[in-house]
Amino acid sequence: MQRRSDSATKKNVWLMVAMLLVVGAILVALSVFFPKNGVQVGTVLLRFASADDYIPELAADSLTEEPQISPEQLLAERMEQMKLDRTAEFVKFFETNPARISFPLVKRIISDTAYMPLTDSLRAILSDSALIITEYGDTLAALPELREVIEVNYSYFDPLFQALERAADKPVRIVHYGDSQIEEDRISSTLRQRLQKRFGGGGVGLLPYKNTFYNLTVSEQMRGSYTRYSLISYDCDAERSGSLFGPLLQASVPIGQTTLRIFPRRGTTLSSPHYFNRVTVFAGRAPLSVSLADTTFQTRGTTFDEVAVAMPDSSTSVELTISGAGDVYGISLSTDKGVTVDNVPLRGCSGSVFINVSKDQLASYFATTNTRLIILQFGGNSIPALTSEKSVEFYVERLVRNAKHLSALAPQAQLLFVGPSDMVQSSLQGMRTHPYLRKFDTLARERLMAEGIAYWSMFEAMGGEGSMQRWVAASPRLATADYIHFTRQGAKEVATMLDEALMTAYRFYRLRQLETEPLNLNMDIDTTRLDSIAASRFEVMFE
Repeated sequence: MQRRSDSATKKNVWLMVAMLLVVGAILVALSVFFPKNGVQVGTVLLRFASADDYIPELAADSLTEEPQISPEQLLAERMEQMKLDRTAEFVKFFETNPARISFPLVKRIISDTAYMPLTDSLRAILSDSALIITEYGDTLAALPELREVIEVNYSYFDPLFQALERAADKPVRIVHYGDSQIEEDRISSTLRQRLQKRFGGGGVGLLPYKNTFYNLTVSEQMRGSYTRYSLISYDCDAERSGSLFGPLLQASVPIGQTTLRIFPRRGTTLSSPHYFNRVTVFAGRAPLSVSLADTTFQTRGTTFDEVAVAMPDSSTSVELTISGAGDVYGISLSTDKGVTVDNVPLRGCSGSVFINVSKDQLASYFATTNTRLIILQFGGNSIPALTSEKSVEFYVERLVRNAKHLSALAPQAQLLFVGPSDMVQSSLQGMRTHPYLRKFDTLARERLMAEGIAYWSMFEAMGGEGSMQRWVAASPRLATADYIHFTRQGAKEVATMLDEALMTAYRFYRLRQLETEPLNLNMDIDTTRLDSIAASRFEVMFE
């Protein structure tokens, strides 16, 4: 009995399978022969599903074998991703870090062209429209609308960095103008040493014909006398007229014959600023007789003249004898390669006097010395006099005017404005930051950036409001008891921060120049090690 039941069950199963196969065959036949566009029955369109509706469409790419990516290409992809990640880090730094350099802004014109599919119905609509369109194949767009956008010019210092990297072939000059904060070669000397260590070069740069203040780097001895004319100091003779003051904004006229000896300051360790192989005398207005290194020559007496004399590479001192009625605008101790940094302190200066100096003299000096960076460090002498927002705006506009003036005279150079330090004054609430210092710092940054000039906020870098009190209280002291000027150690700290800010911009430049093309590994590589290999190679190429 049981056997008959099992036999009947098997028979039923086979009948069901046969029926399903027959039905499937009928459906396949209908899907093949039924019209693909359907059959219209009255208002109803009858369609039958085709075989394509049940068989997934294979992508064309899936029919071909996926190309294999070589280890070299994988390595390049990883390095490119590292470059993108590092770029994002730099951008964040330059957007938020208080010690950053604020790059200038640049205007760019872009197009707002919008594309859309071009259909017959849209053509019909637009044929009656007043819109003017341009066709691009199967798309259309209104004629481009141009608009102006303002972007951060991260490539602003690129020409400077390119020049520094080629300084072994062509020397580069940096001129640091400032108020009494940079007297004694403070700040400039540290910046000079660090740059010369990195890019080569030697010598202290441009010196006046006899310093009127102590210098950390060199000493001077003079026999004879001279008359000094300064554009900004009180010893400027009222009879001196015109704008012939040279790049140091001062001129010295020998009285009879004078001899000047320049040599390293006693007790200092000899370093790159003490070694030079070129002495250049900048003169003008009338002829001078100059003797040095067993050589005597005459200057031409033109508006601005220079005479360079080669010295042994080991030179650390020089003696010059000068006579005549002409002006001595400065004596430069430098090398024929590498970086030279001029320290030009202008005590009591507000930074708004450059428009009063001979354009020809300044332009000639910047061009002759291949000046590629001009640093302007001002504001400290004027902050105490600011009593209203209007006075801040007026002073900032004067600074902007002078900075643009210098930029026009040195088109090959970049400009970096260094704002004033924190300055405190007594009030009913005790010692507090000057009420208009932050307003000045903010407005000066905005206006100079808008005019294409970079800005470094010393105020923010040293800690913002109240930081000067902490610098005075530090051990060792970083600022003096006047709560305005830095000690030598404090000036060194500021110079180090400024150098680090500039070199951060340089590292960003190096990153943007980095090519991450596929590299030839020349070995069987374990792809699991590609990340570590990419990181090590990236750092070597980047640094």
